[in-house]
Amino acid sequence: MTKKVPGRKTSKKKRKKRIRRIKRIALIVLLVLVLLLIILGIVFFFLQRAGKDALLYRDGEVEVTAPELENMQIELEDDGETVVYEGRTYRYNRNLSSILLMGVDREEMNDGNDRIGESGQADCILLAVWDMQSGQITLLSISRDAMVDVNIYDTNGDPYGIENQQICLAYAYGDGKEGSCENVVRSVSRLLYGMPVQSYAAINLSAIDELNDAIGGVEVTVPEDLALNSDVFRAGERILLKGSQAEAFVRSRDTSKVDSNMARMSRQKQYMFAYIQKALQQTKEDVTVPLSLYQVASKNDNMITNISLSKVTYMATQLLKVNFSEENMKSVPGEVTMGEKYAEFHVDDKELYEMILDIFYIPQE
Repeated sequence: MTKKVPGRKTSKKKRKKRIRRIKRIALIVLLVLVLLLIILGIVFFFLQRAGKDALLYRDGEVEVTAPELENMQIELEDDGETVVYEGRTYRYNRNLSSILLMGVDREEMNDGNDRIGESGQADCILLAVWDMQSGQITLLSISRDAMVDVNIYDTNGDPYGIENQQICLAYAYGDGKEGSCENVVRSVSRLLYGMPVQSYAAINLSAIDELNDAIGGVEVTVPEDLALNSDVFRAGERILLKGSQAEAFVRSRDTSKVDSNMARMSRQKQYMFAYIQKALQQTKEDVTVPLSLYQVASKNDNMITNISLSKVTYMATQLLKVNFSEENMKSVPGEVTMGEKYAEFHVDDKELYEMILDIFYIPQE
């Protein structure tokens, strides 16, 4: 006969209760985790949706126009949604998002309280036009000397009028922060006959070297004999830009020459192409690269941007399908002349408008 051990039943009951309690706690934790994942998924969905809407939004602040070309007829319909050019119909591509990139010629950004004219100038102006459906990115380089209507403000920041000036000055007629960026956006849109610019990012000089080194430097071919700080390189040399060499490569120019900015723009285009290609390749290997670069650019208030969290969220989901080649590097066409005091870049209206139709519109059968 089996001998009963006192308290054994009680111990088994306690263990069973403890196991049931642990299971209940585990189930609650699991349900909470599932709920958190669902909430995060919902937040991500709405951020992505809001980001897409913001990136593609066309506010129509600048009226869509067209150049007056001799012996050529251009018709605009539906506020520029449809264009009839030389008998062919074009429809605006609603999948496009334009991001204006500006390099500002000052060592550091300010608190937004600069006096008008003290905010620096937009030395480098690039417009990235991103087709969110196909993934194709077109990078359009705009001369800092391009003549365009610029909103002018007095020293108190009150509207003073509109004058035809170099587009780089649009940044100076602002607060050195969002106001300056928005003024450049407005002038870029005017230059492009009302094409929308949904986002912008302006960085100061001190951020260039850090962004360059954040991807391990950028390899370029020296287009002409060039002094980069204390180093002199010969035309045709292939070099890896490191540290302060990057800023010197994209910024230096011989101001004694009227067209000195054109040579600099050529270097800027080469640099940006190489930079984007390398950054995209690294992103395919590590999806956190864009976030790291964003943090580098934002450090010490080196960057001013309206690219919100929702925009970043949607852009991040589209990065891996980006299509960007050397064919997608373009420049606003025109010629440089000497103005009363400074160089002036006057666009070729016909060539520019045909370029706009090619980038922003889809030809209809």
